Amino acid sequence: MKRLVSVLVSLAFLAVVYSLLDVDAIIGALRRTDPGMLGLSLILLVGLIFVSALRLSILSRTGGLPLGRRKAIQATFAANALNMFLPGKLGDILKASLMAEDDSAQLAKATSLGIWEKISDLAALFLMASVPLALTSPSSWAWLPLGLLGLCGLAALLAPRILQLPFGALRATRPLARDWGAVVRSLRSRPGSLTLCLALTALLWLGHLVQISLMAASLGVSGDVSFWAHFMALMPIAIVAGLIPLTFAGVGTRDAAIVMLIGAQAGPETAAALGVLFWLRYLVPGLIGSPLLPRFLRTAAAHRARFAK
Repeated sequence: MKRLVSVLVSLAFLAVVYSLLDVDAIIGALRRTDPGMLGLSLILLVGLIFVSALRLSILSRTGGLPLGRRKAIQATFAANALNMFLPGKLGDILKASLMAEDDSAQLAKATSLGIWEKISDLAALFLMASVPLALTSPSSWAWLPLGLLGLCGLAALLAPRILQLPFGALRATRPLARDWGAVVRSLRSRPGSLTLCLALTALLWLGHLVQISLMAASLGVSGDVSFWAHFMALMPIAIVAGLIPLTFAGVGTRDAAIVMLIGAQAGPETAAALGVLFWLRYLVPGLIGSPLLPRFLRTAAAHRARFAK
């Protein structure tokens, strides 16, 4: 039922956006897409998935649950397959099941590592979204909650007690509270690996912004250096809008945000076409990871069955 509601909400957002635009012009913009430039952007996207897998491998090794490069790549692509359907890219957290594939007793620790990785992504994204808002619309104060969320996320990555307290308040998450503290302390004890993980997170988001810019360029969007700097500064806000769990994989809210943010620069119909191409950012890695999904889900089901006994 929840999935049906999210699909209906996405359709409602899309209906409002497209009712205000020239649909024929959107289709025309998509038809004029430069296939070479679009292909280059998708190759970069797949490359970024491999960088994400490298970060996962480093993080798992630092956290005491070493996941080989091959398994890290498999887990990352399988999680992207789940992200086509789950809100807020929650498939990323389920990568933990492969880190504890052979030992369910380590699942709480593996889940802590998955949560740490997810929080680092969100913290970086919120900070990157707050900065352009603060610079372009300081009087709206919309940047403040995003900036605070980003700073709180960074604090949670370094201070174990911030999340240990809420985790420990519930009986079901008490093992997670214990292992979360162990994971954060383990990461802090290896500052080189910790810095590398955070640096890779920043590099990944920079790469994603370049990849989105290449998608926009494939639609004929052009401008000088300041134009692209402004464009890349606004895209994190659209990505944050796509994380709202009311919609199906961010469809609708993300499209509306893209049109509102860059419609004046690129043209509203071209901006809407970019919203359509955005779905490829989920579809391409998801299709690559789909053959790996059955094993991924079997491992998760096995962990669940062991805990149910």
